[in-house]
Formats: sequence, C-alpha cells, structure tokens
Amino acid sequence: MVRGGGLALALLAAPALAQTPSAPATPPVALHGPAVPKDVAAGRFVFPDKPVWAGQVFDLKLLWRVDWDQYRALEGDPVWKPDPLVADAWTRDPPGAPAPESGKTIATLTLSTRAMALQPGKITLKAPRQEMQVVNGGYETDGVKIVTIGDGVATGAAATLAVRPLPTAPAGFTGAVGRFTLSSSLDGKSGEVGKPLVWSVTLSGTGNWAGFGGVPARSLDRDFDMVGQPDQKEETGGSLFERKVTERIRIVPKKPGHYSLGPVEMSVFDPEAGRYLTITAPAIALDVAPGAAGSTPPAYEAEPDPTPVGEALPPPLPGIGHAWVPLSTTAWRTALTLPVALLALLWLGLAIARARAADPERIARRAHARLVRTLSALAGETDEARRRALVRAWQRDAAVRLKLGLAAPAASAFDAAAWADLWDEAESHLYGRAVPLPQDWQARAQVALVTQGTPPRFDPRTIFAARNLYPVAALFVALILTAPAPLPAVTSATPAARIAAAPTDWIARYDLALDQAQAKHWGLAAAHAGIAWVQHPRSPEAALLWTRSAREAGFGGRPVGGLPLPEQGRGPFSGLLSPAGWQALTLSLLALATLGAAVLLLRRFGHVPRATRLPAQIALGVGLIGAFVGAVGVDGYGPAAAADAAIVWRQVPLRDLPVDTPDDEAPIVLAPGTAGHLGRNFLGWVELRLPDGRSGWLRRSELLPLWRAH
Repeated sequence: MVRGGGLALALLAAPALAQTPSAPATPPVALHGPAVPKDVAAGRFVFPDKPVWAGQVFDLKLLWRVDWDQYRALEGDPVWKPDPLVADAWTRDPPGAPAPESGKTIATLTLSTRAMALQPGKITLKAPRQEMQVVNGGYETDGVKIVTIGDGVATGAAATLAVRPLPTAPAGFTGAVGRFTLSSSLDGKSGEVGKPLVWSVTLSGTGNWAGFGGVPARSLDRDFDMVGQPDQKEETGGSLFERKVTERIRIVPKKPGHYSLGPVEMSVFDPEAGRYLTITAPAIALDVAPGAAGSTPPAYEAEPDPTPVGEALPPPLPGIGHAWVPLSTTAWRTALTLPVALLALLWLGLAIARARAADPERIARRAHARLVRTLSALAGETDEARRRALVRAWQRDAAVRLKLGLAAPAASAFDAAAWADLWDEAESHLYGRAVPLPQDWQARAQVALVTQGTPPRFDPRTIFAARNLYPVAALFVALILTAPAPLPAVTSATPAARIAAAPTDWIARYDLALDQAQAKHWGLAAAHAGIAWVQHPRSPEAALLWTRSAREAGFGGRPVGGLPLPEQGRGPFSGLLSPAGWQALTLSLLALATLGAAVLLLRRFGHVPRATRLPAQIALGVGLIGAFVGAVGVDGYGPAAAADAAIVWRQVPLRDLPVDTPDDEAPIVLAPGTAGHLGRNFLGWVELRLPDGRSGWLRRSELLPLWRAH
C-alpha cells in the first residue's frame, strides 16, 4: 500500500452467477415405447474414483451397455432429475467398439456431463431413462428374415454418491471451490493528478460460481477517489461452471507519488489438491505525476463530503485493544438458572435432613434393630457377665421400642402381658439373688418382638410436609418474583489483517471503520464502528465514530433490531460496560444472592448462628437488585451480547435456501445494521437467526461477526 498508510475500500462484487443456481428448467419429456429389457440395454452412473468435495465440479458419466444386434440408435438425451446435484447438459462420447461377450455382441455407449453437489453427505441419484431404437420383432418373406425397429425406453440403475465436507476454512474464505485464476490490470503505466484511470480485476476458472460472491474485495489508497460504481462484465462458456468475470473501477489520483495498487488476494479450495490456496493478482506499480498548472478541471465530479461543518471524524488510535467475548446464549441462560437449581438442591437436602430427624419412628426403628441383634447374641452367649449386659441392653431398647418414655418402667406400664412377664423376669434375673432367666425367655422375647412388628419405614412424602418446607417457602417465592429472567435471546500491517488474527482487537476494528468512513463507504464503516463500540463502549472515539457512521449509513439501532447507539434509548446505560462486563457483574451478584439465600436456608434449619441472618438478608437483597440491573445492561445490547452475534452492513434479502434467487422473491429484506445470531455455514453462505425467531441465509460477505473471525 502507499507510504504513510492506506485506505481500505471494500468494493462489493455482484454475485457472479446471480439467479442461476442450476441448469435452465426444461419441460418434462414424454418417453414413448415399451420398456427395453435389461439384457438389451442396461445403464449405470460412473463417478470419480475418489469421493468428491462439497462444491467440487466433477465428471459424471452415464454408461449404457447394449446388445449390438438388438440396438439401433439413441433418441434424444437421458431423462433424469439431477437433484440434489447441479449439472450441465449431457454430451455423447464416441461409442466403444462392439466386442463379443457371453454369446452376444456388446457395445458401450457413454454420455458425459459435469456436476456439483451442494451439500456434503450421501446423495442418491434417481434412475435415468433413455429412449432408444431397438429391434422389436421380425418376419420372413421369400426366405429373407426382416426385422422391425421401434422406440423403447431403457431404465438405468440408481446410484449413491459420497460427498465430503470441506475442511475447516481459513479466515477470509468466501466459499469458492475449484480452479481459479486472478489477474489485475491498469489502463496505463502512469497517471496524473486529476485524470481518471481504470483498474480492472478479473477472476476466471472452473468451479462453483453459484456458491460465492465473485470478484473479491480490494483496497484502494486514500489518495485516490473512486468515480461512479464498479462495472462488471461476465463471459460464460456455455457451462454453469466456467466463467470469467471482470470488475472495473474508475479511480482518480489526488496526490502525486509512487503508489501500488493491490495485490488482490482470494482464498479458494482446490479439490484436486484437497487444501485451501490463496490466489493472487500481483500489485501494480503506478507513478502519479502532478497535474499541469492551469489545466482544465477533471472530467468527473468528486463525491461531496457530507460531513457537517465542525463535525470531523475522530483520529486513529494506536496500540492493540482487547475485548472479552460474552457467553453464548445457551451458556448465559444456564448461568442464570444454575443458582436457582443449586438453591433448590440445598433446600431439598435440608428438608430431607429435617424430615428424617423429625420422623417419630426413627428411634423406634433403631431400637428394634438393636433388639434383634441383642436376642440373637443372647442365644449363643454362655458367659454370665456378658449375658447380664445383654439383658440390660434388651431392657433399655425395649422401653424405647415400645415408646414407654421411661428409663426404668414397672411391669404395669406394659400393655401386653407377654412384655410385662418378660420385663419382670429380666428384673428378677438382674437384681435378684442368683435368679436365672427361664430357659424359654430368649425364645419368648423373640416371639414378642416379632408380634410387635417392625416400625413403619421412613415416608419420603414427609419431606414435602409444611413443617419441612415452610421455613424457605417465602424465600423461594421472592426468588421467583424478583430474580432476573433468562434473556432471549498479534499486530499486523493492516487493520483487516489484525482483525482476522484477533477478532476482539477493538482498536483494529475502530481503525478499519475509520478507513471506511474516510472512503465514504458508510455501510462497512458503521458495522465496524458499531462492533468496536460494543467491544469497548467506554471509548469516546469509538462512540463518536459509531454515532456518526450509523447516521450516514441509515442504521436504526436497537429499536429496529440493530446494535445500541450511545445516545439512544438504553444505549447510555448499556454503554457503561461491555456485554461481557455486564454478564460478569450479573453472575457475580447472582452468586452473592445465592450465597445469602443459602445462609438463610441454613439458618432457618438451625445449621448456622442467628447472627448470620442480617448479613445474609443484605447479601440476598443487594445481589438480586444488582443482578437485575446487570441483566438489564446485558439485554440492552440485544443479540450483540452473545458470542455468535453478527451484523448485516447493507440492505440484503434473507433467503430461505443458500442459493442465489431473485431479490424480490425473498420473504424478508433486512435493513442495514440488523443484528442476529450466526447459524450453519455452507459454501460461502451463512445462516442468520433473528431475535424474533425468523431465520434465513446470507452470503458471508454480507455480514460481519462481532466476536469471531470472518
């Protein structure tokens, strides 16, 4: 580029194959005649030896093996539906020499075309049909055998084609697949200040012309004016896949000096090599001489400068900027709902602990289990001291099991006579003089325990009893009513190269926007300036450039589905922090509120001191209010507050399919500055999802991602 810095001027090339996604439609062909037997004519498709790439132009052949004694001639072209392929018309190859085979004379007829698959995956081609003349009978006259010939319809075999997806694309790839060449020319080797020159860039070759935007964008030094609009000339060779497109622009030097136009580069995928290549039109050296003194005025009118008096563009910024990428929509919504889920789990755990602690049968169940173990041990124990200890343990647990509420109950406290007798006999054995236990005491004690039955098991439904849930019911109602709802939605030579290497370098984005604004290319200037401001809204230079370029380009801001403006609506408030900053603030305060709510839960269930109540209430209140304010700040950015955000920099139709169709057939036309979410990618096309749920396809060159490489 020129000494002292260059001015990046992106010239938008019109689609090279506009409104031509497939071969021209032809009316259905009516085939006449009976079916030709398979032993007379059999057809099949022949594909390349290795799988083809999506968007690759490949040779497709249709082979008919015919009985040379029965076959006479082909009638017309094969009848088939190429969908989902895009294909040229069929041509006939010279027929192969007939050869004997299995008692017959077989010849191979070959028809050839070129085709392209738009989508990767397995593609099934429908069976082709071909009208041909064949022998359909015969008779004898005067000893001579005469055959009759008529029309018949032969049907070939369907086939499956494997289409490979393209490898991960480099930055700047716009979808071109094939073999292309790029050249650049100037209508003179030297120039003069004030005299127009024509700079031409030509793209030619064989490939998927319907899948990308034609001639790539180029940069023009700021010491030149561009006069008028780019002029395109397109030459076709009778094929959908061969094309030559030349784009000419008229440029006028404003200063003398030595300049370089270009180079012009384009990233393409070479299917034969299986890798991405960069084709280049070399730079053109241009010497510009000063204009002759007193010469006539230039034969063009320079575009008037719309800058109001006193309103100059802000200066360029030095250095490298860095912006934090916001969370994706899914991650943001998950982060907002996670604290509620954690509190619900904590609440459930505390409720379970309280329900089990308050279970009236819990102590009885434990005593019952100990009684079973005690009686089992007593049956095999012979040591007298151990037996007496086991009997004491039986007494203690029996009183608990029967819920007598007494440490040393009398026999009269028992409702059942069996238990009263067992208790008296145990008392006499323990406290009498050498009174042994009856021989059947242990057996009768086991029978009494079995008769008493096992206490009821823990009922999980008690977890949800009012006495267990009430302590936090009011707290969760407050959370539901007040919690913020999930929202819907390395330095390089040029700013463009810096952005390609680091999409969040907001200073590079700002400098590129400034270059575009100085070139009066306001659509791209506004888009880049808006992105720079969203990435670093505290920059007054970015705010000024965004406001100015948005006005010139007709960007409407958030009310019409775009990026917020610094002085419009909630723009001043949202501009206090970047989207990632608001998200970090929201999640931090939401974590504070979650901590406060958790402490209140623990306090209500008696697990923390009473003194923690007031600090927890303050943390909960401050956290909820702050999180709500943060969520409002995030919402003020709209779709821009997501990692997959993108902005449309000019008015463009949103198509239902990734194919060039007439603009007036598009169901939606997007206004300049519309923002949305990036979806799927396909051969230079990208899906854009709008915040209201609508979606469609755009060319990659028609939008700019906010946080990702283009």
